[in-house]
Amino acid sequence: MRRFVVLVLVAVLAFTLVGCGGGAEEEPAAEQPAAAPVAPPVQPAGDDAVIADRSAEETDTFEIFPTGEAVPAALAKKVADKQPTIILFVDGAQKDTNDIKKEVNAVMKSSQGLADLFTYDLGKFASVAKDGTIKVDEAGLKGDPNAAAAVGLARTLGVGFTPFVVVTDDQGYIVFKHRGFIDRDLLEAQVQRVSD
Repeated sequence: MRRFVVLVLVAVLAFTLVGCGGGAEEEPAAEQPAAAPVAPPVQPAGDDAVIADRSAEETDTFEIFPTGEAVPAALAKKVADKQPTIILFVDGAQKDTNDIKKEVNAVMKSSQGLADLFTYDLGKFASVAKDGTIKVDEAGLKGDPNAAAAVGLARTLGVGFTPFVVVTDDQGYIVFKHRGFIDRDLLEAQVQRVSD
């Protein structure tokens, strides 16, 4: 049996060498330019590790909530009383308004008073352009003080898109801003964070 295995091994080796052997009749292969070496991605070390951004539209902020005439009195009182708040800006004419209100109301129901909700519909005298920015009818605002207050607050907070969510903590600071649709889990995590 060993002789047979050795014979097969030698035969395979011989055919391999003959197949790879060079004959004088073959033309040399044309030189191909070498591909530039690709550097491996550099991974940050230890404390410098970068965590992937969950959403380009969400930001963790820590800035004092503004005061002044642009802030409606009821909201200003809650913030001054150190009550966490969720401030929701929507446009009633947008298709996703009911969906986001449903998500926010579910969070409010499950959180049972951990934060107060303030909703402002900017759609009466504001419209959303194709690029998502808000355009305001300044002449129409003069006749509606509630709409003017909502638009003034939106401007003060830097809202340029609807839907938009702002969360304040129990110290009177804005700790979270989110542009676009927000799901229940993300908003609930923010409410839990500000109520601890």
